[in-house]
Amino acid sequence: MPIYQFSDADIWKDWTFTEYYPDWKEIQAYFEYVDHKLSIKQHISFNSRVVSASWDDSVDRWTLTTEDGRKFRGQFLSLCTGIASKYHLPEIRGIETFKGEIHHSSRWPKEDEYDFKGKKVGVIGTGATGVQIIQELAPIASHLTVFQRTPNLALPMKQRKISVEEQTKLKEEWYPIFYGRRNQTFSGFLHDLVPKSIAQTTKEERALMFEDQTFNDEAYAFWRKKVLERIPKDPYLQEKLAPLEPPHPFGVKRPSLEQRYFEVYSQPNVKLVDISAANTPIAEITPDGVKTSDGVEHELDVLVLATGFDMVTGGIMSIDIRGQDGVPIKDKWDDGVKTYLGLACATYPNMFWIYGPQSPSSFTNGPSSIVSFNFSSS
Repeated sequence: MPIYQFSDADIWKDWTFTEYYPDWKEIQAYFEYVDHKLSIKQHISFNSRVVSASWDDSVDRWTLTTEDGRKFRGQFLSLCTGIASKYHLPEIRGIETFKGEIHHSSRWPKEDEYDFKGKKVGVIGTGATGVQIIQELAPIASHLTVFQRTPNLALPMKQRKISVEEQTKLKEEWYPIFYGRRNQTFSGFLHDLVPKSIAQTTKEERALMFEDQTFNDEAYAFWRKKVLERIPKDPYLQEKLAPLEPPHPFGVKRPSLEQRYFEVYSQPNVKLVDISAANTPIAEITPDGVKTSDGVEHELDVLVLATGFDMVTGGIMSIDIRGQDGVPIKDKWDDGVKTYLGLACATYPNMFWIYGPQSPSSFTNGPSSIVSFNFSSS
């Protein structure tokens, strides 16, 4: 906030959030507000999963078919399927035998549909969503077992309340500058690449840059020092959550944001299980829980799969899209994804996507990049 908001002043001038990082309730309320301003819903057919799209050269038109059999025709097809619309379910032996509840992080139950209080919960995955779920479930579950393959080099979110008065002042003085800056940076966010190489900086400058979450070769040691101060003085936990040898170069994998993630492992009801290939990977799901390769069975009432998404291409390839040659796009990409500028693909006329493969979507603030592209194109 405000970087993920729409930059149209007619929208942001009358809207305020209550937190610097809005939660899901406020984000939904924001979308309702945007719809009230722009009347978008009238152009949307909800609950209409598209199962196929085919191009007809004789009429230069696309025909789309939905799951319930309806057909739609148009000259242009824009695939706004996002980078994370198709969730990933891991193939784990015995998962269908589990007697408890299973919830994928992208299909989270509503608050009034399920209560995790007093339950023995297992979470598979410690990515961005896994971190959020773990720190929220730890205070309410009777026992929480975290199954971790790779430690998350998470950074402090520094969440805080933000008043209407503060936002009013930001809008008057900074919002136009913020939105202009988004179109000038490498990523479409406010921050940009550091112009100096590490050899050109002093030790003091590096320390200041690290405090500002600038990534470079020395960042991991700085991060680890900070995190160890928040982890119990337990050699096992310290090595698993902040190992001496980095699991990967710092900043290469997306650093997640957290509020109290590392502190929850101090709780007696929280257990960390290393399921990396070198330790005790998951052998199978049993009716009563998760069994690891060392023969230990972790009893659970609820299993949470924070196992991510079939990223970028998943949403596109889940639709049977056939172009001029009748070949499904899934088959065409079997030997590797090929696109034109991350916008289109040969033999699929008048079909374009945003947030698609080989676009900058995984590395940038998407709306800013789209606006910048439109400016440069015009």
